[in-house]
Amino acid sequence: MPDSSGRLTQADNDTIKRWWDQHWKEPVICPVCKTSDWSLGPHILNVQRHAADADVANTPTYPHILVSCKTCAHTMFFNAVTIGVAAAEAPPVEAVLAKIKTRIWPEKD
Repeated sequence: MPDSSGRLTQADNDTIKRWWDQHWKEPVICPVCKTSDWSLGPHILNVQRHAADADVANTPTYPHILVSCKTCAHTMFFNAVTIGVAAAEAPPVEAVLAKIKTRIWPEKD
């Protein structure tokens, strides 16, 4: 998993390379400039939902790695959870507590 600043570790880069080897089929041509020279961003980026409460703590975000064209900077996002370098987001504590409460004290009809 990335360090505290979100920077990918060597282990993360190794995991990404294994995923790459299975999914990245050469040549991957940039749709903008038609070159095929790419670089991996050094951090995981969390993408927020486009919603009024997106800035509120504990709202869902989606961790991604970035792959950018070295020529024109066109960037592709890949889901970091699917690749295996970020943990799936845990549900908010309130949701977990509500679920536990309904199991302990189920609502009566």
